[in-house]
Amino acid sequence: MGDFLGCGTREECRDSSERFNRMEADLHNLWASLDYVNRHRSNYEFRLIDGEGHSLEGCDIERIRIDGEYVIEPRQIARGNVARSIFYMHSEYGLPIPDGMRDVLLEWNKNDPPSCHEMRRNNTIERLQGTRNRYIDHPSTAETSQ
Repeated sequence: MGDFLGCGTREECRDSSERFNRMEADLHNLWASLDYVNRHRSNYEFRLIDGEGHSLEGCDIERIRIDGEYVIEPRQIARGNVARSIFYMHSEYGLPIPDGMRDVLLEWNKNDPPSCHEMRRNNTIERLQGTRNRYIDHPSTAETSQ
């Protein structure tokens, strides 16, 4: 997000950008994760990985290097959630979706529809911060979003 906003490091952005602070604190973009999984995921792009790449102990998240860059494939049950969060951040804040990732996210959104838990989470976030993720309410809108 800091690269997109041009405000520097995370710490510099927190001090200088109210928009960064809103983006970073937006509950639609925050998901609980194990610390070592979060470090492993870093800020690499999400992609489909053919076969089985490097998997973390007990967690089906894969990371491999493609054309010199690491990419991540989350576990199957989380893929739709990931896609809808990214579509939300794109439409809400204008964060770009990297080339080649949009088609993967559309597939994940279609193949892993919102669960009851994800819909309840959307309702809770609306009560807490006053916003909804429209891609949870209406997943098909991702097809037409730019």
